[in-house]
Amino acid sequence: MRLSVAGVALVLLTGVVGAQESTRSLDIPVRGKGLSIGDSRRHQGVRLNFRDSRLDQVDGINATIWTPYRDGAGDVNGFAIGLPATGVRNLRGFAVAPLGVSAEEELRGMGAAGIGMGAGGDVSGIWAAGIGMGAGGDLSGIVVAGVGAGAGGNATGILVGGVGAGIGGSFQGILVAGVGAGTGGYFSGIGVGGIGVAAGSGFQGALVGGLGVGAGGDSEGLLVAGIGGGVGGDFVGISVAGIGSGFGGDVRGVMLSGVGSGGGGNFRGVSVSGIASGFGGDIDGVLLSGVAAGAGGDIRGISIAGLAVGAGGSIRYLSVAGLAVGAPRVSGIAAAGIAVGGRDLRGVMAAGVFTRVVDDGQARGVLVAPFNYVQGTTRGLSIGIVNYTRTLHGVQLGLINIARNNPSGRKVLPIINYGSR
Repeated sequence: MRLSVAGVALVLLTGVVGAQESTRSLDIPVRGKGLSIGDSRRHQGVRLNFRDSRLDQVDGINATIWTPYRDGAGDVNGFAIGLPATGVRNLRGFAVAPLGVSAEEELRGMGAAGIGMGAGGDVSGIWAAGIGMGAGGDLSGIVVAGVGAGAGGNATGILVGGVGAGIGGSFQGILVAGVGAGTGGYFSGIGVGGIGVAAGSGFQGALVGGLGVGAGGDSEGLLVAGIGGGVGGDFVGISVAGIGSGFGGDVRGVMLSGVGSGGGGNFRGVSVSGIASGFGGDIDGVLLSGVAAGAGGDIRGISIAGLAVGAGGSIRYLSVAGLAVGAPRVSGIAAAGIAVGGRDLRGVMAAGVFTRVVDDGQARGVLVAPFNYVQGTTRGLSIGIVNYTRTLHGVQLGLINIARNNPSGRKVLPIINYGSR
């Protein structure tokens, strides 16, 4: 039987139309490979579609006008292009769109979006967005966003947000934000925030904030804040604050603050503050304060303050204050504009008005002041205008020298008095 040319064409066209209806796409040269125009499920090559509704996988290029319908996104291995937006289930490769790129699960590779980009799961690679970039899971690589960038899980790499950058978990790398940057977990690396930087746990590295910097747990490194900085646990490193810094635990290193610095534990290192420095435990090192310096325990080293130096335990080695130096025990060299006092004074003690030993204590060494008042035992030398002691086992030099334990003829003498054996 012979068929006309028109009949043959009709048969071929009917077959093609039937095939395209079942796949909802035009595939050239064959189904699944080459060029696919429409909503095909799987394709290798170039696939063009308005909006995906049932995509399974594309190996090659997937270009769409808009983001997928719900549950319509598929995996793309290659290029995902949005004109102006696109979306995938998982991407391994490259993505670009003037508006936005979204992934239901993961983004792995490189890409850029004019407005926003994000994934419900992990993100890895190099990504940039004009406004926001985020990952619901972990993030690794380099991420830059004009406004905000963040991840719900852990992150490693470089994260930059024009306004804010945040990580729900731990972070390792470089974190930079124009306003604020922070992590919910441990921070390791460099963090910079125009206003503030914070680590919910501790940090290791450097945190720099225009106003405030803080970490919730033990930390080590560099802490720099325009106003205030603090660590909830122990700290080892350098802390610089325009106003003040505080630490919940022990501190070792260098602390510089415009107003005050302090901690609940021990301190070892150098502390310089415009007004006050204080720690609940012991201090070993150098303590310089414009007004006052103190410790709940001992101070060992050099302590200098504009008004007062004090300790709940002892002060050792060198202490200088504009008004007073005082502790239960003071040893070494101590000098004050008004008074040096304690229960046990050992070394050289000099004061502009008086030195004092209380509670039946002892003075061992040299006391120099207009009035040296020892309510206990003097073992050494007292030099002043008036020297008083209950028990003298040494020498007093002054205008009036009083030693109550001496025989009646030597209890009060001018110029010099000496103790009985």
